[in-house]
Amino acid sequence: MQRPERIDAVIFDFDGVVSDTELPKCRYVQRQLADRGVCLSDDEALSLCGGDDAETVPVLLARHGSSMTIEEYFAAIPDIDSVYSSGTIVPSPGLVDLIRSLRGRGVKTAIASSTTTACLLAANENMGIADLFDAVVGGDMVGRIKPAPDVYERALALTGIAAEHAVAVEDSPFGIEAAQTAGIYTFGYRGNPVKLDVSAANELIDSFVGFEL
Repeated sequence: MQRPERIDAVIFDFDGVVSDTELPKCRYVQRQLADRGVCLSDDEALSLCGGDDAETVPVLLARHGSSMTIEEYFAAIPDIDSVYSSGTIVPSPGLVDLIRSLRGRGVKTAIASSTTTACLLAANENMGIADLFDAVVGGDMVGRIKPAPDVYERALALTGIAAEHAVAVEDSPFGIEAAQTAGIYTFGYRGNPVKLDVSAANELIDSFVGFEL
């Protein structure tokens, strides 16, 4: 896939791209499950990033010999959404300057995430960046979450931009697959402290600081 000659929209994943929320969430899950006799290693906790908990969590629980159901798992992490609404989170370094530069040139900006829309909106308000996006698409707005392309297809529809004139920024293999399946040229972001495999991306970036599109 070739980089678009004209970019009319940039669509960002949220967790680990717009803001470093992955590590706080992983630590919270580790603490909550340890209290219930399931001690996840750092690598196991990080493997949950960017995927569908309904698919990834049961595999980990079975590995630890736990009989906990997925419903019991979700009940065990009742305050995880507080990371978005009241946690000490900030935009990734250089992100705000990049987005303002894009919008100043008339480029649409959007979020496409498997996280629920309410959490995304709360996080943007928490960080004071709610006005930087033309569209925010959460996993609850579509039928399937990443690696399915649904959130990206919805973001394209809401911005009114064709896939061949859009690019995506992702930090996980699930997200990269989702964006590319939607026909979008994808940057793999490596500036997140939680390092996931982004080798399948069309292009790699290490930081938003000084980055231009």
